[in-house]
Amino acid sequence: MLTLLLGACSQSSEPSEDAAQPAPEATPVAEEPSPKPERTIDPDVEAAGSQDEARADAGGMQDTIPERFHGLWAESDADCEIRGHQRYEIGAREVGFFESTGIVQNVRADGDYAAATLSEQYGDAPPAEYVFYMALESADVMRIRYDDDPRFRIYRCP
Repeated sequence: MLTLLLGACSQSSEPSEDAAQPAPEATPVAEEPSPKPERTIDPDVEAAGSQDEARADAGGMQDTIPERFHGLWAESDADCEIRGHQRYEIGAREVGFFESTGIVQNVRADGDYAAATLSEQYGDAPPAEYVFYMALESADVMRIRYDDDPRFRIYRCP
């Protein structure tokens, strides 16, 4: 019986091909935020801008973004299906961007015009505070401007 057991053991000093090899260490990849899209300035949209902002700034102060602005919006119908920088989720107390959320500090609104002061925390950087201007052209089309970006149109997603 002893002979059988010894014969079954490998006498080779070489590791077998089936022996577990340590997995190579993965090199950590630093996550960089994806770049925001470059927008071309639309003269028609830009021309309405100062009036949009003046109407919104003249509106009454409130704590939340009015309901008519709420919803999922995007820069095109195709962008409604893609989670990216071209989609915006607007709610009463926050505006959701691709990689962050702007928390409403206060809102001025006058009908179809609103200016929401948002505080946005992005990574470890100190919070940024800026105004998110909204002007409804219709129930499903809106002009917006925020941060240092030019004004542009977004469309309500179905």
